[in-house]
Amino acid sequence: MKRNNVNVLILIGVFVLSLTFSLILLFTRQNATAEAPIRKKDISGVSVNAVSIFDVKGVMELTAVNYLPNEFAELNAVVSGENDGEEPAKRGTYRFYIDTLTEEEWENKAELDGLLKPDGNWHLTMYLPPVFSACSVYVQYNNIDYVGTIDRYNIDYYATFAASSEFDDAVLHQTATKPMFIDIPISSDGKYSKECKVTIHYEADNDNFVGFLGPVLIGEDGAIRRVVNGNRSALLLGAILAAVTLLLFLLICILKRSFFFIPQLLFAVGIFSALCSTFAFFGYTTVPYFLRGIRRFSLGFMLFASAMYLPKKIGKVPVLYPICAVTVAATVLAFLSLFCTSVAAYLAVCSAYIVLAAISILVGYGCTIRDVYKNKPLGLRLNTMIIGVSTIMALFAEYPIPFITLSPAFWLYLVEIGITFVLGLREFVSAEVHNRYLTTNLEQEVQKQTQSLQNVLAERDKILLYVSHDMKRTVVGMNDSLTDLRQHLSDPALVPKVESLLQKNAELKKDFAEIGKYGRQNYVAEQSEEVNLSEIVLSVTNDLRPDCEANGIILTVTIPEILNIYAKKVALESVILNLVLNAIEHSFCSHLTVTAVKRRGMCRLDVIDDGQGITTDKDVFAPFVSDHFSENNSGLGLFLARNAIETMHGELTYERRDNLTIFSATLPLA
Repeated sequence: MKRNNVNVLILIGVFVLSLTFSLILLFTRQNATAEAPIRKKDISGVSVNAVSIFDVKGVMELTAVNYLPNEFAELNAVVSGENDGEEPAKRGTYRFYIDTLTEEEWENKAELDGLLKPDGNWHLTMYLPPVFSACSVYVQYNNIDYVGTIDRYNIDYYATFAASSEFDDAVLHQTATKPMFIDIPISSDGKYSKECKVTIHYEADNDNFVGFLGPVLIGEDGAIRRVVNGNRSALLLGAILAAVTLLLFLLICILKRSFFFIPQLLFAVGIFSALCSTFAFFGYTTVPYFLRGIRRFSLGFMLFASAMYLPKKIGKVPVLYPICAVTVAATVLAFLSLFCTSVAAYLAVCSAYIVLAAISILVGYGCTIRDVYKNKPLGLRLNTMIIGVSTIMALFAEYPIPFITLSPAFWLYLVEIGITFVLGLREFVSAEVHNRYLTTNLEQEVQKQTQSLQNVLAERDKILLYVSHDMKRTVVGMNDSLTDLRQHLSDPALVPKVESLLQKNAELKKDFAEIGKYGRQNYVAEQSEEVNLSEIVLSVTNDLRPDCEANGIILTVTIPEILNIYAKKVALESVILNLVLNAIEHSFCSHLTVTAVKRRGMCRLDVIDDGQGITTDKDVFAPFVSDHFSENNSGLGLFLARNAIETMHGELTYERRDNLTIFSATLPLA
């Protein structure tokens, strides 16, 4: 079978497996937590739904609810179960009765010893999921918690009986939710034991989200907390994995400087936002509608990410941009649906959102199968098959708080992020291997180029040595001939001309000597090292101090005792020697100063004289440039000095300021 056919079968298999797993988990969820048996109890002639402490085994779902719509029941009033099963109103009262034992059950009260505490009471814990969107909770006549604020609700009237009216016009509705663990005490003394009642006054500011965000649980405290904290921890681990995957793909996009992996990055963003917004419901929040909007927004966001792998066109029919527009519209509608306060508007927006999402999913499935059949990469498109199933499950089988681990969407999210993480890790490793290969080849190439450059420099040095040696011999011969001519010259008028030729010949001899020295020393090939500039400067200036004294020049050296720099020692000595000698021989100065200072991570060495300066308009560092005070000087010295400084990653500059000539060499500090 061809590879593309196998990949298509894999895609279909992933879809079938995801759907089958989701249906199995939905069936399992229905039987995961048993419902506490409901008992009918007569209280003051009113029949109520109750659950007996004797019937609570492990963690059970509490469905024995008594409901009073549109009113806040007095705490001493009886709330019946006649409205059980009604759609909840925007405000009302939930009442739970946890009953004590019957006369027959008292004979087996030892079965409840695990719930007995030192205060002589049996204790159960009731878990209340978030209540939309403000509530006040009472156990017997004690106010346990007040989350948010209820419009015109006078808490003192119910909690302390200190107010004469149940209304307070100064109080406005404020939305807030949080889950609660409520302690349910029931006396183990048959003489005083009676039912415990839990009353919840609630108010919602949205007709579409009223009441509990999940099932009410009851059971032993440790078991209840293990269930809740276990689901909370699983959600947190999923969010952390999504965050790591998000950062991994962000790094890959930066390293590769490519937008190719943007869809996988968006997958990670969508899953991370979905899990984080759900995780926030395990704590106190004042923006529950916004968080639910983010949960739905993340679904549309993931659909948009999967749409980015669609082809731009199939034939002449555009696909990519229309479907991306559809997913964007679906994403916006999904987020806005949570803020629709009326039922009609909410249903209309949700219907439009579902239709757009269905179009996106169906087109995505068709195009994905087509692309894989045409040998497009399989791994990058596996999430497209899973995201459709997870979107359906999140819409029509939304995971309740706290049973996140029983949600098909949660596990499908983990599978999606796992696939994305593996793909990202594979690409990261591939990029690292490729970079190491390039680095190794680059090092080898650098070595080859370095060797080639060294060979060129060696050949250049040979030529320089040849030129300086052979041409110097010619100049020496000319010098001997001119000297002989001057000695036997009979016409005094020709003596100055011969003297001029001898002087020019001497300058040429000196220039060839400098070329030969440069070729022998090879400043370019010399390696930079950490050297003490102070030692080099003092060595050169001490050698030249007698020359200064002979020419009536006051030499001043101002330099720190230790000044470490990165430089080529031999080349630097030659540069300093050249600069100081130029000042002595050509500047006609009376004061010569050498200073060195640290400045912004660099060292600046200045050679300053008060002589006449260089009057040429040309670049003083260009070869064969000299001023009119030394026309016989061909000007190679400064040219070679600047080249030597530049091979040390430094800079040599010249300026004339305040009747001073300043040559400055800037070099890196060690």
